[in-house]
Amino acid sequence: MDARGFKIIYILVQNMITITVKAYGQLIMEIGVEEFEIKVSSKLVMAIETLKQQLINKYNVVSAYTILLNGKNTSLLIKNSQPEDLKEMDEFSIVPVVIGG
Repeated sequence: MDARGFKIIYILVQNMITITVKAYGQLIMEIGVEEFEIKVSSKLVMAIETLKQQLINKYNVVSAYTILLNGKNTSLLIKNSQPEDLKEMDEFSIVPVVIGG
């Protein structure tokens, strides 16, 4: 591998942070905890993908949910081209989708 390849790997590892994830509603029962920490990329889109994979692979979450970043809907942040770089004190909330009439 050339020096450039090593640099890319270093940058990816350097941009990993640990953030808190809080679950709400029936997701607490599915996951088994109200809160956990996860190591993710500081880039929002990549961090969301990591979180989704962990929810499926580690916790077997099958319910529909919305992911919030510090109380803001991440889908809207991405849709409106406002993705933020994550910081160590940031917090994801996973909230079940409520439907009914």
